[in-house]
Amino acid sequence: MPAAHPPAASPEPVEPGDGLTVAGGDQEIPEATADTAVPESHGKRVSFVELYLDLIFVLAVGRLSQLLVEEPTGHRVLVTLGLFLLLWWTWIGFVVLFNRYGVDDRWQRFAFLAATVPGGIAAVAVVPAADGDTAVLAGALAAIRFVLVIAHFDKGHVVDLARQRASAIYAVSGTMFAVSLLLPERARLILWGVIILSESGAILDDDLRRDELPEFERGQRRTREEVRQLRAHARDARRRARAHRKAEQRAQRGRGRDREQAGPEMLARFAPKDPKDGLDAHHFAERFGLFLIILLGEVVLEAGKGTLDHREILAQQWVSLGAAMVLAASLWWLYFSVAADINRQVLDLAGGSPAIARTIFAVGHMVPAFALLLISGGVGALIEHEGSTAAAPHLSGAYVLVSAGLALYLFGTRSFMFANSGPSGALRAAILVATVFLARLRHELAPNEYLLVVTVWALGCAALVIRDASYFGRRAARIAESEGV
Repeated sequence: MPAAHPPAASPEPVEPGDGLTVAGGDQEIPEATADTAVPESHGKRVSFVELYLDLIFVLAVGRLSQLLVEEPTGHRVLVTLGLFLLLWWTWIGFVVLFNRYGVDDRWQRFAFLAATVPGGIAAVAVVPAADGDTAVLAGALAAIRFVLVIAHFDKGHVVDLARQRASAIYAVSGTMFAVSLLLPERARLILWGVIILSESGAILDDDLRRDELPEFERGQRRTREEVRQLRAHARDARRRARAHRKAEQRAQRGRGRDREQAGPEMLARFAPKDPKDGLDAHHFAERFGLFLIILLGEVVLEAGKGTLDHREILAQQWVSLGAAMVLAASLWWLYFSVAADINRQVLDLAGGSPAIARTIFAVGHMVPAFALLLISGGVGALIEHEGSTAAAPHLSGAYVLVSAGLALYLFGTRSFMFANSGPSGALRAAILVATVFLARLRHELAPNEYLLVVTVWALGCAALVIRDASYFGRRAARIAESEGV
């Protein structure tokens, strides 16, 4: 007879809010809820609704890249750059929104999902806008700004003037985009440039709360004179703080202290006075890394699309496709092996300073991001038009797009130019200049041969930063240890 098993112990009732205990141990697992927060040390996680919104920008990037494939000329590059900046700062608006206020609740999800409607229209409207028909794009960009106005709506009972200020910025931008529909084409484009300049300087301001008064309940009133005096006092305090910080920076440079110890102290001075103004460094860095992944994917996509556009795929097209895959992997290595971690650590040490985030990410990442767009357009044009005598002028421009894009990417990621191992800075600068002049090989090499040369060149540049990955890893560990992390 089988041995009788002892009766199973009846489980103890679990009170609401209690955690569950792991079998055979004392470790308690907290109850999972929709609002369970990620541990603070890991930063805010990227939400699924953000990733869904990114699909709209995947579509937009694909349309911009295709514009370059069809016409890789200097004029088309400038047009694409202008359209890219419009979409870039639109995307950053949602990144900053979720980083500051996002809790992934129903209200935030509704706002992000609502933005996909005008966002999708804008992504497709870049194609007619490149040919001068910008009306649909203007309307879509205006609608997106009004969605951002609603998304910044504060449901709490305490007035948050920083949030209201961001909402006001997008209300003005949305209105200006709508007004641009009434203007002639050239005046419309000038107004768009003014809008982007104002947004870029405002949404990542060094002190979003510079005009904020002490928090007060809704309905409480102050006299106009009290408001004027408080704001004047805030402006004076801000000027004194900036002057003091500049004096400390000059003194720090004069003392010539060890850079490894002085760097974190210097960055800490950029931390916002109000912690609520600080950005989550982990989330912010991850969002920009994901956008670069989108653009790297566009390099892969254009290479595959260009190959499939041939009625008969020959060996040279397969060689070009393989070279493009290796090229994309090399570009990934140049950024994510070193630069991605450094950028995140700098923003973290700066306390999530909006000024540092604007310099390193919002503005600093425009160069490598647009460089990847140039590379994707050049690679797609080289593979698609390979062997076509009618497309000879397009091929000439495609050579330039790839070489210039690679040079911009090497410079923009900073991991190559400012590496601490391998050749000196002067030699790296010479390599950067030589990268631009790779386009001169268009008179000597076929597209598949040229892609092979560029790929080998990119692999060599990636090899120069391999040692830096371990160097910066050890340095980060020492900084973390000194900070008691």
